[in-house]
Amino acid sequence: MIYRKGTYLTFLLSEESRSRVLQAVPPSFSRVLAHHVTIDFNPTQEKLDSYAQLFKSEDKVSVYGIARGDGVECLGVQIGGERERPDGSFYHVTLSVEPPHKPVESNELKSKIELIRGFINLRGMFTLLKK
Repeated sequence: MIYRKGTYLTFLLSEESRSRVLQAVPPSFSRVLAHHVTIDFNPTQEKLDSYAQLFKSEDKVSVYGIARGDGVECLGVQIGGERERPDGSFYHVTLSVEPPHKPVESNELKSKIELIRGFINLRGMFTLLKK
């Protein structure tokens, strides 16, 4: 993966995984997302290189819990057994929001994660997305 300014590193869910998630956990709010897991904002090439081990965890990405707040809900995700991002926040997929709420508000739900029974394994790919 090559550094590009103005991007963020993500795990982009496959369409199959997105469909499976939406079937298993029906969204509560009107704007449905369930698109990606953010890993890092504006990663430098050095940071991308440091994530090389994480990229080998593609087959070990799974949903372990759900959190709902005022107008936003997300799914807690673990990658290679890790639940926390290097910056101390948590890996998650914003499932849905109710405008005017924004997906970024999912970051505030870490302490509200409730474990779900079993895990939902996710497929997708690690990629850089443009902001």
